[in-house]
Amino acid sequence: MIEPENVGVKNDLTPPNPWRFANIEKHQDSKNNPETLEAELHVDVFSRAFSSPGALGDKVMPTQKSIFRKCSIYNFLKNHRKKCGFRYFALLFLVVLYTLFGATIFYFIEGTHEKAILKVHEQNLDDLLNHLADDLSSDVNNPNVTFTKQAMKDYIRKAYIDLQKQESQYKWSTYYKLEDPENNMKWTFSSAFFFSMNVYTTTGYGAISAETIFGQSFTMLYAFCFVPLTSVVLRDLGQLLLVKFTWVYAHASICVRKLCKSKNLAGDQIQIQMPVKCCMGIFAIYLLFCTTFVYIYDALSGPKWSDGLPYFTAFYFSFISLTTIGLGDVMPNNQPYSPLISILFFIGMAVVRVVNRSTFIAVENGVFGIMTLVERKIDQKFPPRIEISEASFDSDAELEDQRRQNLKSRPISEFLKSNEDIYGGGFGQVNLRAADLKQLRFRTTFRSVSETIPRNVH
Repeated sequence: MIEPENVGVKNDLTPPNPWRFANIEKHQDSKNNPETLEAELHVDVFSRAFSSPGALGDKVMPTQKSIFRKCSIYNFLKNHRKKCGFRYFALLFLVVLYTLFGATIFYFIEGTHEKAILKVHEQNLDDLLNHLADDLSSDVNNPNVTFTKQAMKDYIRKAYIDLQKQESQYKWSTYYKLEDPENNMKWTFSSAFFFSMNVYTTTGYGAISAETIFGQSFTMLYAFCFVPLTSVVLRDLGQLLLVKFTWVYAHASICVRKLCKSKNLAGDQIQIQMPVKCCMGIFAIYLLFCTTFVYIYDALSGPKWSDGLPYFTAFYFSFISLTTIGLGDVMPNNQPYSPLISILFFIGMAVVRVVNRSTFIAVENGVFGIMTLVERKIDQKFPPRIEISEASFDSDAELEDQRRQNLKSRPISEFLKSNEDIYGGGFGQVNLRAADLKQLRFRTTFRSVSETIPRNVH
């Protein structure tokens, strides 16, 4: 038996229902008559059962709104997405999506090439094996030729070397090193110098590496001690180059404005910054310089000019090295472990830092600006349940200002043009005044966002 006191109890999470309150009054009137109350409840349950949708066998299609309401995960994410870190999940999803995109492209390009080149390699190996078999059978079946054990050993060795050359695995093999032990050994002082720089610059080609337990242990200790210091050195060197490049750009900009008679020369306190396009241009110029140097240096080091790397391969090797990707699939043919090349790339990493320090703010603010706008659009579409304590605000005016600030949307261009990073503070900006370029008799001063230096020039 249902107790009349529990019928029509109000739920705080549902809106008030007039029918239920009417039933409450009705049950309260008939509280003293149990038979009447039982009959009313029986009729009410019976009528509800046969008047509800789908009671008589009709198909009921749930609406999209009802599906989402029943989904507890959806409601939880809608109301607590900021606590769960919507921005982090979105960025991680972007990384996964970009990875799947790259995997698809590489699979179709390189997978198709691998299947096509496999048939070519198989045909080349079959031709080589047929040639070796013909030579062996002709010599064995010739009664005028007598085979000794040493002759057979030499023949097998030659066949083994030919097979390795066919598979491009002869270089750095045992027989390759035995041809010229003085010059064909992998570990020399120059190659050790090359390997040391690759360890603390985290390039890691993989073409040369420690093979002993002691060598591998020392590699870990060597990298652990000096990799952080290398990052500091490259960061500081990149800041120095950024200052120098900004100085040159400021001079060129002032000269161009004078020739064009621009009105922007009215004040000496104009802030001049090198745009991102110039930084990208500097990186492109240095990349082409490294490519040309590797191409010529490798070609001159070999017996023939054609023995060096092709120009596009040298460009690929330079890009992989400057960006510290270091796949190790391509190395110079004649100078694979040259210290001169490693020093050239070390300086280039500082140039890459110039690009990174100049573009990082724009990229970061652009990405997080987009995420902020997306979150605000979601807040407008699905406003979360937020309990705001008015005691935290001094007045109603502050509460209204806070509400307007939350609903304010900034264009993406404003995020990209912002000079400060989203975490506050300065990062990788060099500002020069026009007065700094004019006062040649005083010591030139710089104003960097990353380090504040008092100006002596007024």
